[in-house]
Amino acid sequence: MFDFFKKKSVCADMELYQKIQTDGLEYTAAKLAFSLIQKDLRDYEMAYLFVLQELDGASYGDEKSRDFVKNSGIDYSEYGGAMINDMPDEVERASLFLIKLSMGLQPLQDLIANLRLLILNEIMIFYKIGKYKSRTLDKDGLLDNIEPLSILNIVEIVQPWSFSSIFDNLNKITEKLPKNYNALMPILYATRFTYAGLYNQGRIGWDLYNSVYKDHFMPVMINIGNRISRTEQVYFQEKSNDLALEFLKECDPLINKSVVTAMVLSAKNKFSLQEAIGEDLIVTSYLSVCYYARFGYSGTENTSSVRDNFIKILKVI
Repeated sequence: MFDFFKKKSVCADMELYQKIQTDGLEYTAAKLAFSLIQKDLRDYEMAYLFVLQELDGASYGDEKSRDFVKNSGIDYSEYGGAMINDMPDEVERASLFLIKLSMGLQPLQDLIANLRLLILNEIMIFYKIGKYKSRTLDKDGLLDNIEPLSILNIVEIVQPWSFSSIFDNLNKITEKLPKNYNALMPILYATRFTYAGLYNQGRIGWDLYNSVYKDHFMPVMINIGNRISRTEQVYFQEKSNDLALEFLKECDPLINKSVVTAMVLSAKNKFSLQEAIGEDLIVTSYLSVCYYARFGYSGTENTSSVRDNFIKILKVI
């Protein structure tokens, strides 16, 4: 009976709407475009057919949409009637995804149109479609392409390993490595992970951990971002993250994505495992990894629950 006191929803999909408000329209579009590229538009042919469908639909839209189509670099003879043509399942799924997305944001027509155009533009950039066909990266040697390099054969892994030894080897390689972001970005991700491990062991303070992110990691990210599209940034980040994880799993198979995510999240929240369990229990690299592998860290644990869980682990291993 008190519904009139509740804040009225502006659309059906408030989660997406809030994400757009928080992350920004362009970044949200880049993430959604990357999701489509990962799931259904996995090659140029599928992406091109999808673009034709979207251009055909946009050609019937508002002035901004029609201008986008006009300046797309693709002739009407290619996209005209694409909406009624039979398309592969991958393209149909991608189109259905955008339809559902649009329905969720009704009745915000301007927002829907802008988001769809941004997603379309990101996919065109990623696959060099239409006006982006001849697009190239800056030829200064800093970024050869948007494919990060595996660091398994670049950085030495010494057993028995520790976060300290891995960090030392990463640091030595970084100093010797030619300034090239394709190899540097996975190394920086791995360095960030190892620093998060060292912080949770109580071996470094939060200020030192944060300096790696603020003074080394972010400047490179920004420099890369100035050279490539937002969707390419998302792709480059995700791939670099995966390659760093691939490297750390060679150090210890217990390290997986949830472990690394938990370590970084706890460090970000200034929640050190060593501080939580007290000085009478010493965290070794294996035990800290074991803790996160088995329990994780959701960002809600308190000192008491962390200590209790850690003591349970000590009884098991």
